Amino acid sequence: LGGQGAVHTKTRPGAKEVDELGSGEVPSSPRRERSDSTADRSAQLRQALQTIKHLRGTLDLVSTAFNDAYDQFQRLREEYESRLEECEFFELQCSKLDLHCHELTQQVGGA
Repeated sequence: LGGQGAVHTKTRPGAKEVDELGSGEVPSSPRRERSDSTADRSAQLRQALQTIKHLRGTLDLVSTAFNDAYDQFQRLREEYESRLEECEFFELQCSKLDLHCHELTQQVGGA
């Protein structure tokens, strides 16, 4: 051996390309890379479509829940307005009855 700690490696043809890949894989052809790229895009599109379908389903559920809540709110509002009118009517009747009672009290006290 020539020097201390020197390691002599024999270079084989094409070794650099294989060693650069790290796992000994053969470099892929441009056609293969385009095919993989197309497959990746296709998979991404399928995933995006699934996500859109899921979001659409969620949106439909939210929309249905909102419409149900809005309908219930409208019914409650109509019920409230009806009860309010009923209350106002009874307040007016009560006021009239109170006035009538005062008139009767004055008539009995004055007679």
